[in-house]
Amino acid sequence: MNGSAGLKTLYVFMMGFFLALTQTGFFFGMEIFFTSAFAGFGAVAGGWLLGSAAGLFIAKARIWGSGAVRAQIAHIALCLAAYYALQWGLRTAPFDTALAPVYIVLIAVSGSQAGAFFARSGGIFPTASRLYLWENNGFIAGWVAGFAGYVFMGSGFTLWAPALAAALTASLGNRAHKA
Repeated sequence: MNGSAGLKTLYVFMMGFFLALTQTGFFFGMEIFFTSAFAGFGAVAGGWLLGSAAGLFIAKARIWGSGAVRAQIAHIALCLAAYYALQWGLRTAPFDTALAPVYIVLIAVSGSQAGAFFARSGGIFPTASRLYLWENNGFIAGWVAGFAGYVFMGSGFTLWAPALAAALTASLGNRAHKA
């Protein structure tokens, strides 16, 4: 694998890792501060799927222009803003079920990054199967890291890990799209 292919592979892997960390952060936040019933899991799963579908259309609309790098970085920032807004809401108004629709929208906004990423990144590899392979590998690693981080470091892990992963992913994305 040459340097350019390795950089692109690492970028796609890290995007999956980042998305999984945000998803596990949503899950643990909802389970702890909202409800440990099915409604918390359903809100995360349903909101994420709705957002992923919306992200496919957002990417095609080219809201942030046609530049893939600028659009990805802007969308990662939006994803993080929604993530931290939900974490703040959960901690300032725990168990407030009236906020469920707001939380679902925030999860969907964050999840839209997943759909937009696939729509924008189809040309990174010669085949879509390679894109899915490396993103899914990163996603699995991110879920494992998210779970282990939460278990061994507590809920504070869910507050700093997504931002760190986002910064690394955005940095790699900038370089990978230029390679």
